[in-house]
Amino acid sequence: MNRNYLDGQQEYLESIGVLENGSPEEIRAAKAEFKKLYQKEYRRQRRASHPETTVTLPKDEWSYLSKEAKRHHLTLPKFLRKSSLAYLKQEYIVPNPQAVARIEQLLSLAQTDTLIIAKHLRQLGHETLAEAYDALSDRYTRLEQKLSQLLRQPSL
Repeated sequence: MNRNYLDGQQEYLESIGVLENGSPEEIRAAKAEFKKLYQKEYRRQRRASHPETTVTLPKDEWSYLSKEAKRHHLTLPKFLRKSSLAYLKQEYIVPNPQAVARIEQLLSLAQTDTLIIAKHLRQLGHETLAEAYDALSDRYTRLEQKLSQLLRQPSL
């Protein structure tokens, strides 16, 4: 529990005098009452800064949206918020950001490997092969950039 809650609870129990004069059952009841009051106030403040909206959907639409949320590794409310904002901003939601990041990582590793091979070929005096590996490394870099753009920001 957070410090504010415990401090507030202590103040509440002292203000109603249950700590000095109350039985263990009265203290438990007072703590339960404080919890209700605390949660009521928290919800009031939360609603003031985070307005809520309820959406009612036919079962087939709810089912479809739920499947898409799972495919994007999001809860349904987060998916609805992200997809709505992305639609308005004409942006794309990446279905699996971890998979995209992994592909980018693998391409980057392949590009690094080609640079290492080119370096060793130069040391062995194979300049022509080294240049070919440098060109391959450049292709990996361009492929990584293009793939990232296509997966993260495709043409809409």
